[in-house]
Amino acid sequence: MNSNIKIKASTLVETLVGTAIIVIIFTVATLTLNRVFKNVSKNNTLKIDNQIFKLKYLQHHQKITLPYLDDFENWEIEMSNEQIDNKTYTNIIVKNKQTEKTKTIKYCFETE
Repeated sequence: MNSNIKIKASTLVETLVGTAIIVIIFTVATLTLNRVFKNVSKNNTLKIDNQIFKLKYLQHHQKITLPYLDDFENWEIEMSNEQIDNKTYTNIIVKNKQTEKTKTIKYCFETE
């Protein structure tokens, strides 16, 4: 029987270098995913879009009076009317208090 069988193995330095590379890759991936998720949640305007839709509906059915001012979560909402060429346009301006992001909507309901 041959008892001098050599088993190939890596040295301690190779193992440490491999571990360091894996740690660096996971760190970069974690930071990148964290940034992506933060930007997605920061730029999510679904709630304010739904609130604007609700306010348009209420204004169309004369359930609110203009000018209208309100705070909704981190947003300031301002609604007002404007007369242009015998038509009444409604302006909606929403501004995020944290990011200073502003959204402006102008629309006119056709009345029959």
